[in-house]
Amino acid sequence: MHLREPFPLRTYIGLSLLGLGSGFIGALTGATLASNAHRVAVTIPVIDPAPQAELVPVASASTVRDERQPAPSNKPGFVIDVDNATWMILDVDPTSIDTHRAPHLAAGEYASDTVALLRDRDLTSELRGWRGQDVIVDGTCTDTLHDFALITQVTGDPVYADDTTHPHWTTKTIEANGTHFVAAKLSHCTGKYARAASAPAAVPFLEVAEPELEQRAIAALKQSPTGLAVRAQIAAQYSGESKINFDEATQVETKVARDPRTGATWIAVHAHADFMCGGPEINFFGLYRAAEGQLVTVREIQSPDLAGIDALVDLDGDGVPELLGNGWITPNRAFYNQDLAPIVSYEIPFFGCPC
Repeated sequence: MHLREPFPLRTYIGLSLLGLGSGFIGALTGATLASNAHRVAVTIPVIDPAPQAELVPVASASTVRDERQPAPSNKPGFVIDVDNATWMILDVDPTSIDTHRAPHLAAGEYASDTVALLRDRDLTSELRGWRGQDVIVDGTCTDTLHDFALITQVTGDPVYADDTTHPHWTTKTIEANGTHFVAAKLSHCTGKYARAASAPAAVPFLEVAEPELEQRAIAALKQSPTGLAVRAQIAAQYSGESKINFDEATQVETKVARDPRTGATWIAVHAHADFMCGGPEINFFGLYRAAEGQLVTVREIQSPDLAGIDALVDLDGDGVPELLGNGWITPNRAFYNQDLAPIVSYEIPFFGCPC
Protein backbone atom coordinates (compact mmCIF):
# COMPACT_ATOMS: atom_id res chain seq x y z
CA MET A 1 0.00 0.00 0.00
CA HIS A 2 1.31 3.44 -0.97
CA LEU A 3 0.70 6.51 1.11
CA ARG A 4 -0.54 9.62 -0.69
CA GLU A 5 1.90 12.54 -0.74
CA PRO A 6 1.09 15.32 1.71
CA PHE A 7 -0.91 18.14 0.19
CA PRO A 8 1.20 21.36 0.24
CA LEU A 9 -0.13 23.92 2.71
CA ARG A 10 0.54 26.85 0.37
CA THR A 11 -1.47 25.22 -2.39
CA TYR A 12 -4.39 24.55 0.03
CA ILE A 13 -4.49 28.18 1.19
CA GLY A 14 -4.27 29.48 -2.36
CA LEU A 15 -7.17 27.36 -3.54
CA SER A 16 -9.24 28.37 -0.51
CA LEU A 17 -8.76 32.06 -1.21
CA LEU A 18 -9.62 31.49 -4.84
CA GLY A 19 -12.85 29.75 -3.81
CA LEU A 20 -13.82 32.54 -1.47
CA GLY A 21 -13.16 35.13 -4.14
CA SER A 22 -15.28 33.26 -6.66
CA GLY A 23 -18.11 32.98 -4.14
CA PHE A 24 -17.95 36.70 -3.43
CA ILE A 25 -18.00 37.59 -7.13
CA GLY A 26 -20.88 35.16 -7.66
CA ALA A 27 -22.85 36.75 -4.83
CA LEU A 28 -22.32 40.23 -6.32
CA THR A 29 -23.40 39.01 -9.73
CA GLY A 30 -26.54 37.40 -8.26
CA ALA A 31 -27.44 40.56 -6.38
CA THR A 32 -26.98 42.65 -9.53
CA LEU A 33 -29.27 40.33 -11.52
CA ALA A 34 -31.91 40.38 -8.76
CA SER A 35 -31.79 44.17 -8.66
CA ASN A 36 -32.25 44.42 -12.42
CA ALA A 37 -35.07 41.92 -12.32
CA HIS A 38 -36.80 44.00 -9.62
CA ARG A 39 -36.55 47.14 -11.75
CA VAL A 40 -38.16 45.28 -14.65
CA ALA A 41 -40.85 43.69 -12.49
CA VAL A 42 -42.22 46.96 -11.16
CA THR A 43 -43.21 47.97 -14.67
CA ILE A 44 -45.41 44.90 -15.16
CA PRO A 45 -49.14 45.34 -14.23
CA VAL A 46 -50.16 43.48 -11.07
CA ILE A 47 -53.03 40.99 -11.56
CA ASP A 48 -55.16 40.23 -8.47
CA PRO A 49 -55.26 36.50 -7.67
CA ALA A 50 -58.55 34.63 -7.80
CA PRO A 51 -60.56 34.76 -4.51
CA GLN A 52 -59.68 31.94 -2.13
CA ALA A 53 -61.43 30.45 0.89
CA GLU A 54 -60.37 32.04 4.19
CA LEU A 55 -57.62 30.02 5.83
CA VAL A 56 -57.68 29.17 9.53
CA PRO A 57 -54.40 30.13 11.19
CA VAL A 58 -52.47 27.11 12.39
CA ALA A 59 -52.19 28.53 15.91
CA SER A 60 -55.97 28.91 16.18
CA ALA A 61 -56.60 25.34 15.06
CA SER A 62 -54.08 24.10 17.61
CA THR A 63 -55.74 26.13 20.36
CA VAL A 64 -59.12 24.58 19.57
CA ARG A 65 -57.63 21.09 19.69
CA ASP A 66 -55.91 21.72 23.01
CA GLU A 67 -58.95 23.22 24.75
CA ARG A 68 -59.87 21.07 27.74
CA GLN A 69 -63.37 20.05 28.62
CA PRO A 70 -64.73 21.30 31.97
CA ALA A 71 -63.90 19.21 35.03
CA PRO A 72 -66.28 16.30 35.73
CA SER A 73 -67.67 18.01 38.87
CA ASN A 74 -68.16 21.54 40.19
CA LYS A 75 -68.31 20.42 43.82
CA PRO A 76 -65.57 21.69 46.12
CA GLY A 77 -63.33 19.03 47.63
CA PHE A 78 -61.57 19.15 50.97
CA VAL A 79 -57.76 19.24 51.11
CA ILE A 80 -56.03 16.72 53.37
CA ASP A 81 -52.43 15.85 54.23
CA VAL A 82 -51.67 12.14 54.02
CA ASP A 83 -48.39 10.24 53.63
CA ASN A 84 -46.24 13.39 53.40
CA ALA A 85 -48.30 14.75 50.51
CA THR A 86 -51.27 17.08 50.03
CA TRP A 87 -54.41 15.76 48.35
CA MET A 88 -57.73 17.08 47.09
CA ILE A 89 -60.68 14.75 47.70
CA LEU A 90 -62.57 14.35 44.42
CA ASP A 91 -66.29 14.01 43.88
CA VAL A 92 -65.76 10.46 42.59
CA ASP A 93 -67.38 7.25 43.85
CA PRO A 94 -64.51 5.08 45.18
CA THR A 95 -66.42 1.90 44.29
CA SER A 96 -66.11 2.88 40.62
CA ILE A 97 -62.34 2.32 40.77
CA ASP A 98 -61.32 -1.24 39.94
CA THR A 99 -57.75 -1.72 41.11
CA HIS A 100 -55.93 -4.69 42.60
CA ARG A 101 -52.97 -2.60 43.72
CA ALA A 102 -52.19 -3.23 47.36
CA PRO A 103 -52.48 -0.15 49.60
CA HIS A 104 -49.64 0.81 51.91
CA LEU A 105 -49.82 2.17 55.42
CA ALA A 106 -49.35 5.94 55.36
CA ALA A 107 -46.39 7.49 57.12
CA GLY A 108 -46.98 8.80 60.61
CA GLU A 109 -46.33 8.01 64.26
CA TYR A 110 -49.88 6.75 64.73
CA ALA A 111 -50.87 6.01 61.16
CA SER A 112 -54.57 5.60 60.54
CA ASP A 113 -54.58 6.00 56.74
CA THR A 114 -53.80 3.78 53.78
CA VAL A 115 -52.87 4.91 50.28
CA ALA A 116 -53.14 2.96 47.02
CA LEU A 117 -51.55 4.89 44.16
CA LEU A 118 -53.49 4.50 40.91
CA ARG A 119 -51.77 3.57 37.69
CA ASP A 120 -52.84 4.80 34.28
CA ARG A 121 -54.72 1.58 33.58
CA ASP A 122 -56.68 2.02 36.84
CA LEU A 123 -58.17 5.35 35.75
CA THR A 124 -61.80 5.48 34.72
CA SER A 125 -63.00 7.91 32.04
CA GLU A 126 -64.12 10.18 34.88
CA LEU A 127 -60.66 10.26 36.42
CA ARG A 128 -59.10 10.82 32.99
CA GLY A 129 -61.38 13.86 32.81
CA TRP A 130 -59.73 15.16 35.97
CA ARG A 131 -56.21 14.64 34.67
CA GLY A 132 -54.65 17.94 33.63
CA GLN A 133 -57.43 19.98 35.21
CA ASP A 134 -56.50 23.14 37.07
CA VAL A 135 -57.97 23.53 40.55
CA ILE A 136 -57.99 26.57 42.82
CA VAL A 137 -57.17 26.02 46.48
CA ASP A 138 -58.79 28.34 49.05
CA GLY A 139 -59.75 30.66 46.19
CA THR A 140 -56.16 31.82 45.70
CA CYS A 141 -53.64 29.13 44.65
CA THR A 142 -53.84 27.29 41.30
CA ASP A 143 -52.57 23.72 40.94
CA THR A 144 -52.81 21.07 38.23
CA LEU A 145 -53.92 17.47 38.82
CA HIS A 146 -51.91 14.55 37.46
CA ASP A 147 -51.60 11.77 40.07
CA PHE A 148 -54.43 9.94 41.80
CA ALA A 149 -54.90 7.54 44.69
CA LEU A 150 -57.46 5.67 46.76
CA ILE A 151 -57.14 6.82 50.38
CA THR A 152 -58.82 5.16 53.36
CA GLN A 153 -59.03 6.86 56.76
CA VAL A 154 -60.17 6.09 60.30
CA THR A 155 -59.66 7.78 63.64
CA GLY A 156 -59.74 6.58 67.21
CA ASP A 157 -58.62 3.34 68.84
CA PRO A 158 -58.68 0.01 66.95
CA VAL A 159 -59.87 -1.70 70.14
CA TYR A 160 -63.27 -0.10 69.55
CA ALA A 161 -63.28 -1.66 66.08
CA ASP A 162 -63.34 -5.11 67.71
CA ASP A 163 -59.65 -5.62 66.99
CA THR A 164 -58.04 -6.59 70.28
CA THR A 165 -55.05 -8.27 68.65
CA HIS A 166 -53.24 -5.11 67.49
CA PRO A 167 -52.49 -2.02 69.59
CA HIS A 168 -52.29 0.08 66.41
CA TRP A 169 -54.21 0.30 63.18
CA THR A 170 -53.04 -2.01 60.39
CA THR A 171 -53.60 -1.85 56.65
CA LYS A 172 -56.21 -4.58 56.96
CA THR A 173 -58.19 -3.00 59.80
CA ILE A 174 -58.10 0.47 58.23
CA GLU A 175 -59.36 -0.89 54.91
CA ALA A 176 -62.12 -2.81 56.71
CA ASN A 177 -63.35 0.03 58.94
CA GLY A 178 -62.38 3.29 57.26
CA THR A 179 -63.97 5.66 54.77
CA HIS A 180 -62.63 5.42 51.22
CA PHE A 181 -61.86 8.51 49.14
CA VAL A 182 -60.60 9.11 45.61
CA ALA A 183 -58.01 11.88 45.78
CA ALA A 184 -55.69 13.83 43.49
CA LYS A 185 -52.26 14.99 44.57
CA LEU A 186 -51.50 18.72 44.75
CA SER A 187 -47.97 19.63 43.72
CA HIS A 188 -47.52 22.93 45.56
CA CYS A 189 -50.78 24.37 46.95
CA THR A 190 -51.96 23.83 50.52
CA GLY A 191 -55.19 24.88 52.20
CA LYS A 192 -58.59 23.69 53.35
CA TYR A 193 -60.62 23.19 50.16
CA ALA A 194 -60.25 23.23 46.39
CA ARG A 195 -62.51 23.56 43.38
CA ALA A 196 -62.04 23.03 39.64
CA ALA A 197 -60.95 26.20 37.85
CA SER A 198 -63.62 25.48 35.21
CA ALA A 199 -66.36 25.68 37.90
CA PRO A 200 -67.90 28.91 39.16
CA ALA A 201 -65.34 30.59 41.39
CA ALA A 202 -65.56 30.01 45.14
CA VAL A 203 -65.20 33.49 46.63
CA PRO A 204 -63.62 33.59 50.11
CA PHE A 205 -64.75 36.56 52.18
CA LEU A 206 -61.91 38.56 53.72
CA GLU A 207 -61.74 38.66 57.51
CA VAL A 208 -61.85 42.19 58.94
CA ALA A 209 -61.83 43.76 62.39
CA GLU A 210 -65.14 45.43 63.22
CA PRO A 211 -65.40 45.32 67.06
CA GLU A 212 -68.52 47.46 67.29
CA LEU A 213 -70.43 45.39 64.72
CA GLU A 214 -69.20 42.21 66.37
CA GLN A 215 -70.56 43.19 69.79
CA ARG A 216 -73.90 44.26 68.32
CA ALA A 217 -74.25 40.91 66.55
CA ILE A 218 -73.45 38.97 69.75
CA ALA A 219 -76.05 40.95 71.69
CA ALA A 220 -78.61 40.45 68.90
CA LEU A 221 -78.15 36.66 68.94
CA LYS A 222 -78.38 36.35 72.73
CA GLN A 223 -81.59 38.42 72.80
CA SER A 224 -83.12 36.73 69.75
CA PRO A 225 -86.04 34.28 70.08
CA THR A 226 -83.52 31.48 69.45
CA GLY A 227 -81.15 32.68 72.18
CA LEU A 228 -83.95 33.17 74.69
CA ALA A 229 -85.35 29.69 73.90
CA VAL A 230 -81.97 28.05 74.58
CA ARG A 231 -81.64 30.04 77.80
CA ALA A 232 -85.08 28.81 78.93
CA GLN A 233 -84.20 25.18 78.08
CA ILE A 234 -81.02 25.36 80.15
CA ALA A 235 -82.84 27.02 83.05
CA ALA A 236 -85.39 24.19 83.07
CA GLN A 237 -82.74 21.47 82.72
CA TYR A 238 -80.37 22.87 85.35
CA SER A 239 -82.42 24.10 88.29
CA GLY A 240 -82.01 23.93 92.03
CA GLU A 241 -78.57 22.80 93.15
CA SER A 242 -77.45 22.08 89.58
CA LYS A 243 -78.33 25.58 88.39
CA ILE A 244 -75.71 27.14 86.13
CA ASN A 245 -75.00 30.68 85.01
CA PHE A 246 -76.03 30.72 81.34
CA ASP A 247 -73.85 33.69 80.36
CA GLU A 248 -70.78 32.26 82.06
CA ALA A 249 -71.31 28.81 80.52
CA THR A 250 -71.84 30.21 77.02
CA GLN A 251 -68.75 30.75 74.87
CA VAL A 252 -69.08 32.99 71.83
CA GLU A 253 -66.98 32.88 68.67
CA THR A 254 -67.40 35.28 65.76
CA LYS A 255 -66.26 35.59 62.19
CA VAL A 256 -66.48 39.06 60.61
CA ALA A 257 -65.72 39.09 56.89
CA ARG A 258 -66.18 41.31 53.86
CA ASP A 259 -67.35 40.35 50.37
CA PRO A 260 -64.45 41.42 48.08
CA ARG A 261 -66.89 42.02 45.21
CA THR A 262 -69.41 44.30 46.90
CA GLY A 263 -67.74 45.41 50.14
CA ALA A 264 -70.69 44.07 52.17
CA THR A 265 -69.77 43.04 55.72
CA TRP A 266 -71.08 39.80 57.22
CA ILE A 267 -70.96 38.63 60.83
CA ALA A 268 -71.31 34.98 61.86
CA VAL A 269 -71.84 34.34 65.59
CA HIS A 270 -71.60 30.88 67.16
CA ALA A 271 -72.61 30.52 70.81
CA HIS A 272 -71.94 27.21 72.59
CA ALA A 273 -70.89 25.58 75.84
CA ASP A 274 -67.83 23.36 76.20
CA PHE A 275 -68.23 20.21 74.13
CA MET A 276 -68.17 17.56 76.82
CA CYS A 277 -70.29 14.66 77.96
CA GLY A 278 -72.96 15.64 80.46
CA GLY A 279 -72.39 19.36 79.87
CA PRO A 280 -75.13 21.88 79.04
CA GLU A 281 -76.37 21.62 75.46
CA ILE A 282 -75.90 25.23 74.45
CA ASN A 283 -75.33 25.57 70.72
CA PHE A 284 -76.95 28.25 68.56
CA PHE A 285 -75.93 30.38 65.61
CA GLY A 286 -76.63 33.73 63.99
CA LEU A 287 -75.73 35.22 60.60
CA TYR A 288 -75.99 38.98 60.09
CA ARG A 289 -75.23 41.54 57.41
CA ALA A 290 -74.34 45.20 57.93
CA ALA A 291 -76.32 47.59 55.73
CA GLU A 292 -76.06 51.38 56.03
CA GLY A 293 -75.03 51.16 59.66
CA GLN A 294 -77.85 48.75 60.51
CA LEU A 295 -77.61 45.06 61.43
CA VAL A 296 -79.79 42.88 59.21
CA THR A 297 -80.66 39.43 60.55
CA VAL A 298 -80.24 36.63 58.01
CA ARG A 299 -80.49 33.56 60.28
CA GLU A 300 -80.83 32.78 63.99
CA ILE A 301 -81.14 29.05 64.66
CA GLN A 302 -80.05 26.28 67.03
CA SER A 303 -77.01 24.37 65.75
CA PRO A 304 -76.49 21.06 67.59
CA ASP A 305 -73.98 19.64 65.07
CA LEU A 306 -71.79 22.72 64.65
CA ALA A 307 -68.55 22.92 66.63
CA GLY A 308 -66.80 25.82 64.92
CA ILE A 309 -66.65 28.16 61.92
CA ASP A 310 -63.43 28.48 59.91
CA ALA A 311 -64.40 30.80 57.07
CA LEU A 312 -67.20 32.42 55.06
CA VAL A 313 -67.15 31.47 51.37
CA ASP A 314 -69.65 32.16 48.60
CA LEU A 315 -69.94 28.91 46.63
CA ASP A 316 -72.98 29.66 44.45
CA GLY A 317 -72.42 33.32 43.59
CA ASP A 318 -75.60 34.61 45.24
CA GLY A 319 -73.73 37.02 47.54
CA VAL A 320 -74.70 35.09 50.69
CA PRO A 321 -71.75 33.22 52.23
CA GLU A 322 -71.73 29.53 52.94
CA LEU A 323 -70.01 28.45 56.15
CA LEU A 324 -66.85 26.39 56.21
CA GLY A 325 -67.01 24.71 59.60
CA ASN A 326 -66.52 21.53 61.56
CA GLY A 327 -68.49 19.21 63.79
CA TRP A 328 -67.55 17.89 67.21
CA ILE A 329 -66.77 14.37 65.98
CA THR A 330 -68.43 13.91 62.59
CA PRO A 331 -68.62 15.43 60.09
CA ASN A 332 -65.05 16.50 60.62
CA ARG A 333 -65.43 19.31 58.12
CA ALA A 334 -68.29 20.59 56.00
CA PHE A 335 -69.61 23.45 53.94
CA TYR A 336 -72.96 24.46 55.43
CA ASN A 337 -75.66 26.62 53.92
CA GLN A 338 -77.26 29.40 55.96
CA ASP A 339 -79.66 26.83 57.47
CA LEU A 340 -76.64 24.79 58.61
CA ALA A 341 -77.46 21.91 56.27
CA PRO A 342 -74.22 20.30 55.00
CA ILE A 343 -73.60 20.96 51.29
CA VAL A 344 -70.50 18.79 51.05
CA SER A 345 -68.80 17.09 53.98
CA TYR A 346 -65.65 15.22 54.83
CA GLU A 347 -66.36 12.46 57.34
CA ILE A 348 -64.16 9.74 58.74
CA PRO A 349 -65.42 7.23 61.32
CA PHE A 350 -64.41 7.65 64.95
CA PHE A 351 -63.76 4.54 67.02
CA GLY A 352 -63.82 5.28 70.71
CA CYS A 353 -65.81 6.78 73.51
CA PRO A 354 -66.56 10.48 72.80
CA CYS A 355 -66.52 11.07 76.55
